[in-house]
Amino acid sequence: MKITTGSQLWLFLVVGLLSCRKPELVGTDAVLRLSPAQLDFPVTLVGDSTSLRAELTNPSRASQSVPVQVPAPFVGPSSLEIPGGETVSFELLFLPTTVGSFSKTVTVGAGQASLQLELTGTATAPIACAPAPAACRAMKPTAEGTCVEVDAVEDSACSTPCIEAGACRQGRCLGAARSCDDGNACTDDACAEESGCVHAATTCAFPSNPCQAPSCDARTGCGITEVVDGTACGPNTCVTAKVCVTGECREVSAPEGSTCAPATPCRSEGRCQQGRCAQPQATPLRPAWSYQSAGGALVFPGVGDRSGNVFWLENIGSTTWLVSVAFDGTERFRTRMAGVPNEGSTYPTPMSPLMLVSDTQLILLLRDAGSSTTGGHRVEARSAIDGTLQWSRSRADFVATLGLREGVALWMISAGVVGTPPRVFLNLRINEGGAAWTSWIVALDASSGAFAWKMQSTYLASAIADEDTVYAYEDLWRHALIATSANGLPRWLLDVPGSAAVPANAFAGTLTTAFPAALRDARNGAVTFQNANAYWGTRNTLLAHGHLIALDSNSLCSRWFMVIDPATPRPPFIWQVPAGSSAFEACLTEPLVTSSPSVLIASSTDLYEVGLDGLVRFTCPLPVAASNNTSFVGSTVLARGRWVASARSGRVEAFDVPAQETARRGWVTAGGGLDRANRPTR
Repeated sequence: MKITTGSQLWLFLVVGLLSCRKPELVGTDAVLRLSPAQLDFPVTLVGDSTSLRAELTNPSRASQSVPVQVPAPFVGPSSLEIPGGETVSFELLFLPTTVGSFSKTVTVGAGQASLQLELTGTATAPIACAPAPAACRAMKPTAEGTCVEVDAVEDSACSTPCIEAGACRQGRCLGAARSCDDGNACTDDACAEESGCVHAATTCAFPSNPCQAPSCDARTGCGITEVVDGTACGPNTCVTAKVCVTGECREVSAPEGSTCAPATPCRSEGRCQQGRCAQPQATPLRPAWSYQSAGGALVFPGVGDRSGNVFWLENIGSTTWLVSVAFDGTERFRTRMAGVPNEGSTYPTPMSPLMLVSDTQLILLLRDAGSSTTGGHRVEARSAIDGTLQWSRSRADFVATLGLREGVALWMISAGVVGTPPRVFLNLRINEGGAAWTSWIVALDASSGAFAWKMQSTYLASAIADEDTVYAYEDLWRHALIATSANGLPRWLLDVPGSAAVPANAFAGTLTTAFPAALRDARNGAVTFQNANAYWGTRNTLLAHGHLIALDSNSLCSRWFMVIDPATPRPPFIWQVPAGSSAFEACLTEPLVTSSPSVLIASSTDLYEVGLDGLVRFTCPLPVAASNNTSFVGSTVLARGRWVASARSGRVEAFDVPAQETARRGWVTAGGGLDRANRPTR
């Protein structure tokens, strides 16, 4: 046994007590290490906060409790507990209450063992943001002096033109649907998110009996009525004539002098004379006015308004001009442009580089100098009155808004207009190498050009709109239809595997898609009609008067169009230039749907009006020479009884076609309406 003396016991106790004493904080690398030495906070709004982190390392074996002093306007922990041999990360906030620049020192520890951390930050006052464009959304100012759109406070009360007593859920106003029933059976009642209840006149289908006409009663809805006795219901051979008598088509003896052929824009009506139909020969239409480009390419997208004003783009040398001509051919304005027309590449054919938002505003799609990685696409708004610039958005603006890296390839695929007040939507696409594609639908406020919202996808082939919804098709790795409201809120998404349901047009609750050809319910994308034997492209597919009109999808030379009535089991009829026509090349222009209802279309040498029943109402020769360079091609305009078309040679001409007007409702041109804004005429 080892015996411990009293002096040895005393020394043992002293050493033990010293070893249990809390160690001092020493500001050397052997005890504590603080990093970094300085934190520079980003510019921060007054009333907002930003945060950064620092680290404190304790290399000793013993745990330590370290006091921390953080001066205002910075905020942090009052102390840190650091186990031996470990590193603790801690957060520091910059929480300014006044505008200015601040530089403060954080002290970690006490006395000579303390460490220092320098903090700097600048505070700025927030800008005033306009109200958010939609319920359950809010505009938040940023330190960069801009405003961003964010979700409103969850569960806060809301209402919209179509929702009553709603509550905000993840940025959407959900609640009871507003009733829009006006008690009138002759209106189609609906609710548009932007404008509220809409009561559009019901389009009653034409009966198959030519001696009956559609009618509508506010109480009972669509019906039929008899036409006036004596109305022609079939051919008049000048021996017999088919006329309506008490609602039935009857064959009677043709009276002398009765009308046997209607008047057309190129000849007067025919009259029965001694058993024969006497009608003068058709004469070539004479232009009401004519314009010949001074040189270069003339881009005629078929944009016009109800007043008969027409708009086009003209390239002369290295200069592009925006041109507008009045109904009588008088030049309204000629504005010099920067860049050249961008006709994009919707799937499968080009889009219009020019759109009419309203009677006072145009949207142009242009290409600046440079490639898709250095210059490229640009969109700008100009006055439809005098052509002056209203706003412009360049590639750099889109790169900044979408958070893209510099040098990435960016394309503008298609564009359109949606909603009230109107917004311009753009289908943008980038490629970061190989199959690394990303697409966006980006919406801009039409009045200011401000960015309103964006929707990201992988590879969007095309996008169109109806009154309040944008419809897009996601292609490549996934096949899906995507519906987004005019405010950027998701409506529905429908996978369509193994097909290419590219949106062709949309109107009155119906969405038409191609490949395969189908009509769909615009509320959910469900197929309501499909014709396995029908095939149509996305351009030149029209929807009006309850009928679908589809042009031959051959992109080089369309030679026929077909008309489908989904309400009847009858097969579609197909019309093409009659055999033996004088046309040297029977390529057809774009079809236009008239209010008659009929289709106005031209071959290389003749202008035709074809009823939706398949009957040709007139054929009028066009004043063209035997050369492809002088034949009329592409988009056309019909307004105020004048048909306006362009030729390959850079010529634009207008022809009088009395009593002819573009249908006032529906998808009546390849671009929707006369505005070419990828939305229906309303």
